[in-house]
Amino acid sequence: MFEMRYLSNEEREEYDRIFYDATHDDSGAARPTREFGHRLREGLEAALATGRKWPQWLLDELVESGLKRRGTEWLKQSEFVNVTDGESVVVKKSARMGIIRPLAEDGDRAYQQVLWQDMSTRELLQVIRAANGRRKAEGMNIATAKRLFDLCEKHGVDLVSDALKLEGVALDEFLRREA
Repeated sequence: MFEMRYLSNEEREEYDRIFYDATHDDSGAARPTREFGHRLREGLEAALATGRKWPQWLLDELVESGLKRRGTEWLKQSEFVNVTDGESVVVKKSARMGIIRPLAEDGDRAYQQVLWQDMSTRELLQVIRAANGRRKAEGMNIATAKRLFDLCEKHGVDLVSDALKLEGVALDEFLRREA
């Protein structure tokens, strides 16, 4: 597993420089997210070409986590679910839910697609807590967007940055204000 604490100060600076260059243009403005992937890969490959080892550790972990995520997405989209007894059966997507379950006696846990009828009450509570957390986060996003929209409307501008300038506050200060 790649961990920043394994990097020397020099390697950490190089890591930060690669990520900054991949995510910002020459003027320091953030690039579009769609550019991050290929730019990060180019930066990491350039560091690899100079003989650095840490970029390969990071690339290996990113490939592994990306493949896990892709497998999870495929499983969510597919009509197949691996049932506890090892049989694969065709079920509607609405008949299952992703939860974290123990894998073995060693305590390892993993995300699995499980049929609703095969869930325990503990697993149902897990689904409820996760959904409530997402709902709370989305509620906060909606409230923030509404406040910023209202600020733009108040000043008759289209950009939040323009409205903040007219209001005479920074974003953090505005968001700390009572709604």
